[in-house]
Amino acid sequence: MVNKTEIMTRWTILVFSAVLVGAATIAGGGFGGGTLALNHFYVDAVHGRDDNRGLTPGTAFATIQKGIDTAADGDVVLVHPGLYREEINFLGKALVVRGVAAGAAGIPVLDNPGDFAVSFYSGEGPDSVLKNFVIRNNFMAVFIAGSSPTISNLTIVDNMYGIEASAGSEPDISNIIFWNNSYSDLFGCQVRYSCISGAAEGEGNIEGDPLFVDPQDGDYHLRSWRGRYWIEHDVWILDQVTSPCIDGGDPIADALDEPIPNGDRTNMGAYGGTVQASLSPERLPGRAFNPSPANGAVEVDRNARLSWNPGLGAVSHNVYFGTEHPLPLVSDQPTMHEQPTMQFSPGWMDSNTVYYWRIDEIDSEGIKTVGAVWKFTTSSDSAPPPKGRACFVPETGVWVDGILVSISTVGIGRSISWADGVGIKSLWAPPFCPGKVEQVQEHEGVFECYDVLLESGNRIGVAERHYFLTESGNWAAVQDLKTGTKLQTPRGSIAIVNVAKRLMPYAGRVYNLKVEGSDRYLVGKDAIIVRDH
Repeated sequence: MVNKTEIMTRWTILVFSAVLVGAATIAGGGFGGGTLALNHFYVDAVHGRDDNRGLTPGTAFATIQKGIDTAADGDVVLVHPGLYREEINFLGKALVVRGVAAGAAGIPVLDNPGDFAVSFYSGEGPDSVLKNFVIRNNFMAVFIAGSSPTISNLTIVDNMYGIEASAGSEPDISNIIFWNNSYSDLFGCQVRYSCISGAAEGEGNIEGDPLFVDPQDGDYHLRSWRGRYWIEHDVWILDQVTSPCIDGGDPIADALDEPIPNGDRTNMGAYGGTVQASLSPERLPGRAFNPSPANGAVEVDRNARLSWNPGLGAVSHNVYFGTEHPLPLVSDQPTMHEQPTMQFSPGWMDSNTVYYWRIDEIDSEGIKTVGAVWKFTTSSDSAPPPKGRACFVPETGVWVDGILVSISTVGIGRSISWADGVGIKSLWAPPFCPGKVEQVQEHEGVFECYDVLLESGNRIGVAERHYFLTESGNWAAVQDLKTGTKLQTPRGSIAIVNVAKRLMPYAGRVYNLKVEGSDRYLVGKDAIIVRDH
């Protein structure tokens, strides 16, 4: 590889400098001013300044390196769209540095001509995370020496070199799109579930044109006939082709931020796992669907039986199940004539454990359709189901004394009950319980917010994490809800049409109720059942 001697000489100098920086840091009381508090720091090349504090989007830093310099282990540095002409050095810190996709501005771009864009050479481990950036027009996109960071969802284009690792480095690299790099995409390391010339050795890698929208003008969204974001006009449109990188990412990676339909699987590239990820095609013919427990369910019975609807034309099923990736094959099952659902019993499962499972369908000609990876969490032996925190925006309607009122106006002592068109109903029958409002809890700050659209046309605004009762009797967090998931109401169940994360955080007060003698109350016109705090 050209310039190898120069690179290793540079690494030796950088390691020596890192030792000096580390010693000075320890003497000064540690990174981040000696505090142990974990924070989110914001960076905005367009509107930020490095003399800001960086703790809110309105007081963002101007450079990523300032965010890293200020942060401590465990912190998150959120980088807003813009052009960043700097070299990023993680300084040995266990940080998450993540790009944010926002509106017509797209995703942040690291463009440091003739130099390195990102460097890891201070012993960084798996908790040093870089994700969701376009890295272009550099001598080298990512340089790693003596370190093993986690790198995912990058679009690495038009550089001299892509990613190089040396000196015993073992980075975890996945969901990358390499394109049009002059000399090599990869040196001294491997990638998984990535688009790379030559389809380099590694699980899930592909080769071919990623079908960017307009790379000449910097639009690296992926084309999709189901829909993709048009950055020039801030709208979603349809293409005539679909990128092979859609749904091509690591099956175990979280795709919850991607808009529906997302195939329960993240896309490759910088926009994978973000609100601007291009949409997936319709469910593949023959793919298993409608899992039970629902994908993302929590507090699942430890002796639960798994079930699913078989894909069209499936005559047998390969069941994969376990707690680690890749999942082991645990069963081969035939399809009984006209059987609408299939079942598998994994036996007694460990408590408070995340399990993953997948169903691959095989048709009469032996063609296999690989299924989506689903997950659920088993119940604890002693602890009750998890309850919400932060909860609902002020205008959210809740049912008390048989009427729907804003949660911010609920009074202490009012009874949880609803009107069904005939009269006011107290919720005596399981799984519903009567109760009075014991406390109205308020939280003030900046919160991630989700909008849940129901088949009735009604919406619910949810701030941060909150748990909903599903038709299967499991509690699922808002981040784990999917299109088609059915939520419980006193009348029965109602299906979700879409769950969308708002592009901008919600700033202000949010509310939650504590109910006497109960663990739930009713939200929205449809009386959705949610947990109290």
